[in-house]
Amino acid sequence: MTIESEQVAISDEKFPIDLVGFQRYLKEKKGRHGDYRSKKTNDLHVEAMRAFIRLIGENVFSQRNIVEAIESAKEEFSANYVNNLIGAINLYSEYIGKKEWRTSCVKIQRKQFLDDVISLPDYEFLLKKARACKKWNIYLYARIAGTTGMRVSEMLQVKREHIEHGYVDLYGKGAKQRRIYFPITMRKDVLEVLDNLNIKSGFVISAWGRGENITKSGIQHALEKFGEECEFPKGLLHTHGFRHFFAKEFIKRYQNIALLADLLGHSSLETTRIYLKYTSKEQSEIVDQVVTW
Repeated sequence: MTIESEQVAISDEKFPIDLVGFQRYLKEKKGRHGDYRSKKTNDLHVEAMRAFIRLIGENVFSQRNIVEAIESAKEEFSANYVNNLIGAINLYSEYIGKKEWRTSCVKIQRKQFLDDVISLPDYEFLLKKARACKKWNIYLYARIAGTTGMRVSEMLQVKREHIEHGYVDLYGKGAKQRRIYFPITMRKDVLEVLDNLNIKSGFVISAWGRGENITKSGIQHALEKFGEECEFPKGLLHTHGFRHFFAKEFIKRYQNIALLADLLGHSSLETTRIYLKYTSKEQSEIVDQVVTW
């Protein structure tokens, strides 16, 4: 799906998310017709902001996190859900006095192709380059996300102990438990890197030396910067892209969409079906091969 919105300069300002104050603001705020919203409607807005926090993996409201939350949501949820999230984000922007952060995302349409997904040769080149440059967070993120399809918020919870065990159980949307398996070839590579870095326990993706995990936006910024250094097409390296990559490569080798849906943590097969689509380039190549009359 694509979301149309105005392109504006992104501010670096950040605000801790205050759901209690936001709920009070909604209760006191009148609608466009001078009446108050229902408690049910206000509760839905607050719940949407809780989803915002889960999507970005941190309790921070910023323009960058707004973009990342919407990008993640539009790949995982229905069009109505995305619009509800945007509505809550706009109200929260008003609440903190940042009306200019409101987004005019109103039109959502499903694409007939899936573009901006890194190819297997580019993925392998990225890993090789990251190792050579000793960009270990880049390498570890790409190696794990590309072989598990984990969301970035899930990735930031992974510890060495989980890699050693071969799987991790995490709770996602709707408090549903999801088991994520770590394939043996990836485990070998990742544990080798962690051994060389003398990381015997704790978070795999971390702020080195401080024993804590870093934010989703931190990973995204690092990917963008590394992508520029390696001359990747702009926009190709993004956190959610490795989830797409995993899904496309998995379905090429094992055509079981129900299993893929389980592995990705999708509650509906319709969400998973996007990964059955080809990129526009792939579509063109298939047409050239098939239509020879």
